[in-house]
Amino acid sequence: MMKEADAHSADDTRRKQEIETRNQTDSLVYSTERTLAEHGGKLAEGDRKTIEDALNEAREALKGEDYERIKRAGENLTKASHKLAELMYRQAQAGQAPPPPTGRRVRARRRRARSSTPSLRTWATRNKGSHAA
Repeated sequence: MMKEADAHSADDTRRKQEIETRNQTDSLVYSTERTLAEHGGKLAEGDRKTIEDALNEAREALKGEDYERIKRAGENLTKASHKLAELMYRQAQAGQAPPPPTGRRVRARRRRARSSTPSLRTWATRNKGSHAA
């Protein structure tokens, strides 16, 4: 039994790689389709066409069993979708708020906030006799 397991371990490893590659390519197709539908209108026509062609190639490759074709299609789709990722990154950078202030300004704000807000002890001292018992 051990000899059989050793004899088939290379086949098992190869098959595992094929399944993982198929799953990765399938996930990439799904996420690229979703992202393209959401942000594709902002891409240049040539970039959009390149991504759509790579998507179609990957879909066709996934219909078959040719491991090398699926692997190549996944790599091509990854390269093509980089333009989409760059666009999303630029948009995220443009939409970010400026970083919060640091240093002296922050300390000064904290001091002003502390000095202008009465503490609980101060409030209790001021209002000590105002409650009827």
